[in-house]
Amino acid sequence: MIAIKAAAIATLILLAALTFPQLTLTEAEAGGVKNSAYALNQILERAIKNVQTMLNEEGGNKAYEALKIRLKEAENLAERAQKALREGAYQDALNTSLKALTIVKSIAAEIKESKEEQRVAASHSTLRMSILLSGLKNLTDSAAAKGYNVSNLSGKLEAVAKLVEEARSLSARGDALGAGRMVAEAKRMLGHVVSNLNKAYVEKKSKLAEEYVNKTLGRIFSAEGVKDRFKEQIEELKSSRHHIQAGNLGAAMKQINEAMKLMKKSLSEELKKVRDEIQQIEKRLNNSKARGVDVEKEEKMLQEASKLIEQATTLLEKGDYLAAKFIADAEAILQRLR
Repeated sequence: MIAIKAAAIATLILLAALTFPQLTLTEAEAGGVKNSAYALNQILERAIKNVQTMLNEEGGNKAYEALKIRLKEAENLAERAQKALREGAYQDALNTSLKALTIVKSIAAEIKESKEEQRVAASHSTLRMSILLSGLKNLTDSAAAKGYNVSNLSGKLEAVAKLVEEARSLSARGDALGAGRMVAEAKRMLGHVVSNLNKAYVEKKSKLAEEYVNKTLGRIFSAEGVKDRFKEQIEELKSSRHHIQAGNLGAAMKQINEAMKLMKKSLSEELKKVRDEIQQIEKRLNNSKARGVDVEKEEKMLQEASKLIEQATTLLEKGDYLAAKFIADAEAILQRLR
């Protein structure tokens, strides 16, 4: 294969040097038209074979189909030149061979240009694959640090790294086709890595979502009087567990978020209502105190209710819906002060 390519390159150099002014009729007459016609026909035959070899090496390259059609035209001209030689029409053979060589020369130039474009494209593809591989390695390492089950991906990533390195080496040697095959295989393997990474992500998120739901329900059920406040949201949370177990994480997260949003809204409204009432009672007690009424006991009870509301606010900000119990306890105190 190396010898064939070397011969092809040598012929291309010869063709690149061949121009009409160099082979005028006067020069042909000097060496004999017959000898020139035979020599040129042999050059043409070798050139056609070498270009055929280069085109056949990349049989799957659709861009070369048009070049093959033009090469067929050159082959037909070469046959005409050989026929002319057999018939002794040497000048006709010479002219026909020159015409065929002009076609072969243009094909060779386009192959050279195409190969350079392929080499550049292969180099860019290899670089993009290398960047993608680096990004996936970072994602995998980050996922592993967070507890995702990605232990099976390290071996696959190492295999992809070897393919990318091989593609880089082939591209540097000018083997664009070989580099392209390596890149295609690396891309296929990375597709599996991404799929497995997504699967690990879903599994981890599903586990975390279910743990969150169970923890939230546990907190709600453990607090006296809280469960009755959120009957509808509790059912939503229970339903979300079925979605999680069925692998429908999107629907589960939507239900969880909606339930949490409604619970937070409800508690926020209750907190505001209780704060407003505390201010009203505080104002009433101050008026009574100004008239000389002993309200020390009531002030202590109000302070206790205020502390409970502060605790409820802190819990709610953290997303802990046990805040409902503290609101309920504060409301119980306010009920005694009304």
